[in-house]
Amino acid sequence: LLSRRRRMPGLLMGTKIEFVGDVNDVIAGKVPSDAEHRVLAADAVRSAFIVGSTKGIDSMGEMLIANGRAYCCSTEPGALKHRLLVGDAVFTTGACVLPKGAESDGTLCDVEKGASWSTVCSRACENGPTVFSGFVTFEQLEAVQVAEPPIHGESIFSRPDFYYSVPPLEVHGARCYVMGAAAPVGAGEDGMERVLYLGGAGIAGVSGGASSVAISHTHGLLLRSIFDADGCKSVESEDDLRPEFVDTVVHISGQSTVRNVDLQLFAVDAVVEHEDG
Repeated sequence: LLSRRRRMPGLLMGTKIEFVGDVNDVIAGKVPSDAEHRVLAADAVRSAFIVGSTKGIDSMGEMLIANGRAYCCSTEPGALKHRLLVGDAVFTTGACVLPKGAESDGTLCDVEKGASWSTVCSRACENGPTVFSGFVTFEQLEAVQVAEPPIHGESIFSRPDFYYSVPPLEVHGARCYVMGAAAPVGAGEDGMERVLYLGGAGIAGVSGGASSVAISHTHGLLLRSIFDADGCKSVESEDDLRPEFVDTVVHISGQSTVRNVDLQLFAVDAVVEHEDG
């Protein structure tokens, strides 16, 4: 069984979640007029995810910021496609941001081996809209990476052969640092529609694996261990996250199954615009 959500005393007011843009505009391929000049600084936030690139909007793919570094899956053409981009800031048309200094109001851990990721997300938001981050070891990770930047003024789901021309990833035993958001179905217009959308728990907009009680959207850093003269090194905490431990950035399907999770939960108190600087 999933563990009960444990609330930390004194942290019951929730978090003001910040946004840059809107995931629905990202899906529609819309580009704001200032997108080529506006950047999201990695050291100005606790963490962030949706879409971005350290190089420019024409190479944007899956993005996740953690521990002061921005990680992006490049959509550059040819041999450069899906290489990992790392930097101090990203160009983005859509980002869900945990502000710097945000503290969690609960945790979710100790799940039954084989639980679906959608089940985990449903439990995370059982008390209302929630943003979460933390570490997950997947029994079976199913994930996707967009193949082209969402900047062409058309829905990325309208041409899956173009935007999702690279087959989904399937990785057994993958360990990831994840960030995502979830809300109960029918929670209403509370601003979370800027990060959540029907099909967000699926692959290429197809709602396979979606929960009947929650809508979710998750990205992850696929992690690796490093072997050197001092032995095997791996990421044990968010403070340990460094580029050498990261393979790539992925959009996680709700059909993935988990081995164990250790998530920090941030109850959404309000949704506000992210202010540069």
